[in-house]
Amino acid sequence: MSDPDIVCKITPWFWKRMGLMASLFALFALWFFYDGKVKWPKDNEVKAAYDDFVEVMLPEFDKFTGEEAMSLEEWKILAAEKGWADYLKEDGEPKKWSSYAAANGWPEKKPKGHSQSDVDGQFRWAAGCGVLALGILGYLLFNLKKTIGADSEAYITDQGKRILFSEIYEVDKRKWDDKGLASVRFKGEGGAGKVPLDDLKYDGGEKILERILENFEGDLIEAVVEKSDEDKGDEGKENEEIGEGREEGETRA
Repeated sequence: MSDPDIVCKITPWFWKRMGLMASLFALFALWFFYDGKVKWPKDNEVKAAYDDFVEVMLPEFDKFTGEEAMSLEEWKILAAEKGWADYLKEDGEPKKWSSYAAANGWPEKKPKGHSQSDVDGQFRWAAGCGVLALGILGYLLFNLKKTIGADSEAYITDQGKRILFSEIYEVDKRKWDDKGLASVRFKGEGGAGKVPLDDLKYDGGEKILERILENFEGDLIEAVVEKSDEDKGDEGKENEEIGEGREEGETRA
């Protein structure tokens, strides 16, 4: 009786991971677009008002009411002509910037402006993140119905290629324990090549790997366990003791 066919669909983990990445890039795209379209132009508007208030109007007030001894009524008329009426109290004295900013819903501290190139850069970042989000979404749709599988004679890749177990001459599973990845090398009438076996992306990949290992005759490359420094030190001491024993034996001889 032949072994039942194995069909492995994409894991929920893969969908969640790719979906999260697409959502994050889409969120970044909206964030950058909002900064470039709304927030940063508003910041520049507040910065322009601050500069006009603090660096232009206040020095002018000190000049005309101090050096030129202009009355507050005369100053109010001049300020209105220059568009500064909102900066003044009813008696003509300048408001405090903190009070004026608060009345307009602006931050009281000195605002930061943004150059036009920086504003344009936000749109470029938004476009880039949007392209990445769409690319990941397209990749998800492309993988929507993909599967890998195995029957009693062959491994079927996610491209639909059927690789006979008799054509497989090497299986490399050094990354299997850590990343769920193995590579399969094959050579047959249909050509030669190397294909992956991904247990993180496809649910049940370990069953396919087991079937391949049960039915192929070739090289199996597994993880090599490296010796720790302590083990290497113990081994060195043993070699030294063996060497000393040999020297002692030769001396007695």
